Amino acid sequence: MILLAKAEFFVKLHHMLTPRQIKYLENIPKELADKPVQILSWKEQGLTTASVIIAEANIAAPDTTFHLVGSVPLRIAGLRDIDIVCAITQSSFTEYREKLSKIFGKPNKQNASSIVWHFERDGYEVSLYITDPELSDQLERQVREYELLKKNPKLLRTYERLKLALNGQPYRLYQEKKREFFNTLPLVEL
Repeated sequence: MILLAKAEFFVKLHHMLTPRQIKYLENIPKELADKPVQILSWKEQGLTTASVIIAEANIAAPDTTFHLVGSVPLRIAGLRDIDIVCAITQSSFTEYREKLSKIFGKPNKQNASSIVWHFERDGYEVSLYITDPELSDQLERQVREYELLKKNPKLLRTYERLKLALNGQPYRLYQEKKREFFNTLPLVEL
């Protein structure tokens, strides 16, 4: 309960979750939702691994920009995961799915607005997202959040303290508190 109180401290005002965020949280499989998160210190290896993955993706799709977002490029504690996102129009999904599948295997998920690969590399859980920016704000949102944190060291440290305070808490709660934190970002002046 003390850790939860610390996490609540960093999200000072309760910000409602969006319907999409609520749906995401509700759809987290129970075995993952209840699993305690392990927040680990930042390691240079994450950047090295991400660079290799992006280089591989660029070989298959040289005309695409892949963005590394999340704790790895921010150099803060995290789940030991790598998040890579890129924008591609839905009309090109089949072409890019085929190109990237040759390197990363079959996608784990595909819908009208995105294609997602999940795989493990060098001890990191990797998520590679292709999204159509006309149908999903995922890329724009993740890049905006990353840029806000990168430009504001005080906000970045607050975010890292929130993550550390959530160490050992259930994954669903971790995701909920992170989303509440990010929902406060439009209120932050840089």
